[in-house]
Amino acid sequence: MDILIVLAHPDPRSFNSVLADAAAEALRRAGRAAEICDLYADGFDPVLPLEDLRRRASFEARSAGYAEALRAASGLLVIHPDWWGLPPAILKGWVDRVFLPGLAYAYEADGRPGPDTAPLPLLAGRRALVAVTRDGQAVGFSAPFWGRLFDTCGIEPYETLDIGPLRGLGGLEKSKLIEKNAAAMAAWFV
Repeated sequence: MDILIVLAHPDPRSFNSVLADAAAEALRRAGRAAEICDLYADGFDPVLPLEDLRRRASFEARSAGYAEALRAASGLLVIHPDWWGLPPAILKGWVDRVFLPGLAYAYEADGRPGPDTAPLPLLAGRRALVAVTRDGQAVGFSAPFWGRLFDTCGIEPYETLDIGPLRGLGGLEKSKLIEKNAAAMAAWFV
């Protein structure tokens, strides 16, 4: 796989969903392979079980599949709405269950973090783009969350694309916004 697109919106007819489809198509037209992982449509369980936390790995099939898709991807495109300045809980749960030690990062020595132990990034060589849609004013908590995650895992370059405000836009305006941003997303990975 080439570009992994992670979609986190519960409505399959939402702006986010249409944007993900348009971005996948734009990527394919640009010669890139793209796969959409729609967390809500997949019925993904974002809750990190205690057993997974203790063994620092998930053996749940869906989480393992997402981890393998991330490992195989050369790029990551995340599309989500801004809810209270953050990604939806399902997306944070995806990060918790997929960006695990051994896949996203590792610690030196015995594998346990110490006070002076910095994580070793294991996802270097990948680039990422996070498209955050919003109805109103930008709050801006999402970008630092993604930046810290990508820095820890070695994903660079990365960027956050702010799309909005969407509230009050008509269908034609939204269509043009989708077309413009899908092209920009594809260009980011070419």
